[in-house]
Amino acid sequence: MISLRYHIISIAAVFLALAVGVLLGSSTLSRTVLGGLS
Repeated sequence: MISLRYHIISIAAVFLALAVGVLLGSSTLSRTVLGGLS
């Protein structure tokens, strides 16, 4: 059976990866949009 600690760590890793992906994606997207506007 999966322990509670393992479950919490895996959920935290998923949210951390999601946050990093959103930050990288938004910075890349904003560069592209600002470059296209100017």
